Amino acid sequence: MDSYYPPDSKQLIGEALARLEDEEGRLSPEAVVAAAKSDPDGILYGLFEWDDTRAGIAYRLAQARQVIREHKVTVTVSKGEDTEKQLIIKVSKYLRDPSKPNGETGYRNIRVISEDAGMAREAVRKELTAALGNVRRCLAIAHALSIYPRLEEIEAAMEVLRIELA
Repeated sequence: MDSYYPPDSKQLIGEALARLEDEEGRLSPEAVVAAAKSDPDGILYGLFEWDDTRAGIAYRLAQARQVIREHKVTVTVSKGEDTEKQLIIKVSKYLRDPSKPNGETGYRNIRVISEDAGMAREAVRKELTAALGNVRRCLAIAHALSIYPRLEEIEAAMEVLRIELA
């Protein structure tokens, strides 16, 4: 399965999804898969991997990524210049490998990353980029729902920090 929509298909996909909504506007992944599977000539069918072997491998890789991301370690760090003030945090033991280009998978132990200032900066910059994407998604949703929190300020501050880390 390709990880992108075929050209000029977003509207058709949107229409197919809208037809699957219930009377209260709800949509479930199960309904989408069932509809796609039932119509091999439909717009949704090509968006899924139907080879069970390939799908099984992809699913297990997704599970492995989850296991890696959820493995945490407890770290004690000094807060600021005052070494008496310490912060105890739980953090993922493995982070996306900052030396890998976007789209290439791999993880690296946070201890190893912490020993290289450039890698550490890049790891934080990549995390900020991901967080910024979430903030922008939230901001778009807030605007669409006519709820205007102070997210623009958070977005701007995060973007400045991300650029400073580059």
